[in-house]
Amino acid sequence: MCTNRHAASQPVAQRTLSSQLGLSNFSAETFPWCRARYDVFEQFDDIVLSGEVGIAKPDPAVYRLVCERSGIEPSEAVFLDDSSTNVDGAHAVGMPAFLFTDVGRARADLRSVGLAV
Repeated sequence: MCTNRHAASQPVAQRTLSSQLGLSNFSAETFPWCRARYDVFEQFDDIVLSGEVGIAKPDPAVYRLVCERSGIEPSEAVFLDDSSTNVDGAHAVGMPAFLFTDVGRARADLRSVGLAV
């Protein structure tokens, strides 16, 4: 998930990601093991783990929690997931969301909401 906070006031060509937020259904027990082995997790400013908060995608409450923790509105975030059920969950709270199928499509989807990627 990435945030687009304040981007609406910027010209489309200048909009950039203000932060990257993770939302994962990882268990609290297995995530530390994965985080230590895969540096991709270092790209995130915050990661909400279902195993820690007790709420999982596609429950609308978990999308709201991510936004609350980050101080943003759902409309200020963009959600990408490889599950259409999870994308529907994000849409249910008013969050722009896209089904991830490949990197090229993800870039096009992010550009469609005005993010420079």
